[in-house]
Amino acid sequence: MESKNIYLAVDYGTSKLLMMAAEKTDDGRLHIDGMENETVKAETITTSCFNTQLRLCANRCTNVVRFDRTFKAYSGQSLRCIPGKLYQVKRQIDGRQVTKEMLEQMEDECLNIVAEQQFDIHPVAVQAVRYYVDEEEITNEPIGRSCNNLRAEYICVIGKSQFIGREEMNDATSVVVNMSVAAINMANKLLSERDRNYGCVFVDFGAHNTSMVVCFGGKIQHVATIPLGGRNVTLDIAKKIGMSEDDAEHNKLQFGCANPDIVGAEHKTISINGKDVEFSLEGLAQIIAARENEILDYIWREIRQLNCFDKITEGFIIAGGASAMKGLDDLIAKRQVKVRRVNMSNLLDDASQKYNSPEYAHIIALLLRADKNCAIMKAPVVVTPTQEPNSLAAQMEAERRQREEEEQRRQEEEERRRREAEEKKSKKTDYIGNLLKDLFSGN
Repeated sequence: MESKNIYLAVDYGTSKLLMMAAEKTDDGRLHIDGMENETVKAETITTSCFNTQLRLCANRCTNVVRFDRTFKAYSGQSLRCIPGKLYQVKRQIDGRQVTKEMLEQMEDECLNIVAEQQFDIHPVAVQAVRYYVDEEEITNEPIGRSCNNLRAEYICVIGKSQFIGREEMNDATSVVVNMSVAAINMANKLLSERDRNYGCVFVDFGAHNTSMVVCFGGKIQHVATIPLGGRNVTLDIAKKIGMSEDDAEHNKLQFGCANPDIVGAEHKTISINGKDVEFSLEGLAQIIAARENEILDYIWREIRQLNCFDKITEGFIIAGGASAMKGLDDLIAKRQVKVRRVNMSNLLDDASQKYNSPEYAHIIALLLRADKNCAIMKAPVVVTPTQEPNSLAAQMEAERRQREEEEQRRQEEEERRRREAEEKKSKKTDYIGNLLKDLFSGN
């Protein structure tokens, strides 16, 4: 494969550290170059842990020195839209053509409007539901059309500030982090045009949270997060059967099923701390089904608030690590809706098909969204005409030049970071000085 941009995405949840690097083929599919995946039990990710994974992932990619940018997404428990609430932005453009920059400016204006109206709520992203060109409603983006007046109606994804802050990377790392919203990425990149037009509910079953996106009429119409997930199921099993969380997770994955109707009366006996613990597979399935049905009840409540059951003819599309639970699709189908697990095979090249799994949906969508190169590549070895290409002297000289160039880039990066730190310090000093000046001047 010829050299292309390399994109890096991170998916740091409450139970895993996942970092994946990929290139895009000429037809837009992903070729996965490297991945680092680690199971954790931590509320926050340390800078040293992040930098270690960053280095390991770079080592898995051919000719990559390091990564200086990554793509990450918000997926916190407080993210949601207010059902049925639309925000309107108008722009008079006096006969000019609509550009991408105009639409981005209108989105920023909408975010500012929401920020001014809320106190402890942080606006994270907006999505246009409808555009009006000279008061004529259109279904697609109006880029390239000429008009006098442009109007857009948006849904806005909001979150509580204390939860949003936890998603940001530590300032100690020099890597630029491009943030977006996980649920929106997945709906935009993993759903087909038919899914969005005919209507569907995309559900991402995670460890601590379950995210949902409602689409119809070709647009995302609603986003919500339910603060329950696969770990709640595990804790229920641990409490009701009497075992540790680790044992409950192991038995959930090995014997669990979300649909008691397809489970027999078989019993299992396992040894825990030297004691035999017996449980029935049907009883285990009932514990799982109870919590999964609670999550589904929350999802149904969101749909009822939108009054759109008749607009989701493509049914449910499920993703996320917790969606792998056996029988979950059957449990959803009991509610008289179509259901299928997400299929990303057409988005991955032949060599990357092993990543076509619901647990990777979040990070695959991030990589498809990525639009900026993330990798610093090794400098090509240049052989002068007077040297033999395979001579030891030529090779040593090329390696010396490469080391010098890498050292120069490192010094330039350190100087850039030093200047940025001085600028921040200067701005803070000026701000405090002006504040004191105003205070003592009586203003």
